[in-house]
Amino acid sequence: MTRSAEFTDKLQQNVDIYGTLKSELETLRAKFPQQFPKPIYVLSSVDLNMKDQWKERLIQAKYNESGERIILIPCYVGNSLWVGVIIKFTADEHIEQAEFFDQVMESGFIPNTFQEQFAEVYQGCNLRSGDCKKHTDQTQSARFTIEKLLSAVEEGKNSELEGECPITKENPMNPYNDFSSMPSCAERSINSLLYHLSLKLASKVLLSDNTSVVFDQTETEIEKEFQFLKERLKIEESKYAKVHDLVENCFIYAKNKNWKVSMTMLRKILKQISPLDITEMFRIIEKVNDAAKLLKDQSVILFLGGTGSGKSTTIHFLAGSKMIETKMKGLNHIAVDLASVKNPDLKNITISPFAQSETRYITPVRVNFKDVGAFSKGSVVLCDSPGFEDTSGSEVDIANGIGIVRAIKGCQSVRPVIFVSYKNIGNQFERLKSLAHMLVGLIPTIEDNRNAFSYIFTKNK
Repeated sequence: MTRSAEFTDKLQQNVDIYGTLKSELETLRAKFPQQFPKPIYVLSSVDLNMKDQWKERLIQAKYNESGERIILIPCYVGNSLWVGVIIKFTADEHIEQAEFFDQVMESGFIPNTFQEQFAEVYQGCNLRSGDCKKHTDQTQSARFTIEKLLSAVEEGKNSELEGECPITKENPMNPYNDFSSMPSCAERSINSLLYHLSLKLASKVLLSDNTSVVFDQTETEIEKEFQFLKERLKIEESKYAKVHDLVENCFIYAKNKNWKVSMTMLRKILKQISPLDITEMFRIIEKVNDAAKLLKDQSVILFLGGTGSGKSTTIHFLAGSKMIETKMKGLNHIAVDLASVKNPDLKNITISPFAQSETRYITPVRVNFKDVGAFSKGSVVLCDSPGFEDTSGSEVDIANGIGIVRAIKGCQSVRPVIFVSYKNIGNQFERLKSLAHMLVGLIPTIEDNRNAFSYIFTKNK
């Protein structure tokens, strides 16, 4: 996004970093209101040389507002040096991101006390040093800090909009099958657009020979369908008045050939129009039923736990995949060395460092002991599952609620392994209590089977 014309002059004067940051953010939000759906608060600057001022500001960030939000705090270290802090809260008051940015090369800033006070206020959370470009001119630190905090907000917004839109051979045909059997309505138009956008994102190799729309004509079809969607929304205005602006923004992204963002926004619009996607739910149930057949009469180790607790990563590790430490979009990540994957069952086990779930249905992986260097013969079936409180939607929750029960009933034996992420336990262990309640609901006779459960605690750093 283009900064306002007065931005550079304000920074050169460097009179009020808090006021400049707040003013520039308000300008951006006024120009692009739909691109900043989360509340963003700029808190007054902190002088780290003043006793308890940093701690007071952290308490203010924690208690003065509630719900999903982003907090920006400029902090003065001394000798013209500033550092910027960004804190992102989820809707349930958990911290999704907490980073500080020191952009001056060899600044001499030692963040130990700074981080310790953060940990006192937000127990169990770490304030880590964020990735940023380093500069040599410390006198320009205020300008660097403002620019970085603004770009950090924009980067977060863009990553949310882009999301993950994996395109497989079946993806383009799913929305096609959905809309082709529907009467004229807004939902039909959105599914039609999802189909055409999938064609733009998919390579020609992935598309079947009998694709009903010629690839080179897809952009024309997209523009026509957007116009039809706008007309349908006018007709159905009493129901869908709130999505008009979203559709307009989505159309702009499509015109600029930003297919991925446009597709992600369309999915969000579809969720507002149709909160429960029945056809998608039945597709997942079909996948779950296939998995249940593979598990029939098998002895299974069933991995259960919250989204992001490490179930899929652990299965890769136990099945012999080589793990490598890397970064993905600025986040530390333990990834799989794809060249090391030999077990064909692992092709359906994907992992990522992001908050959204990668596992949509229960997935069995048979591990032969000899393939992983064990001395005994035989094999074991490890079964991945979507996370409790999964981020993929109600369709996944319902389908897997049915599927897990079916799968367990058909197994010869099941040993549940519960994954507990240290980061998601909660300050008052509320997430741990919630997990216990879920397990009791899943297995009514849990009192008689407590010894069958094993526990793995992850992400304790």
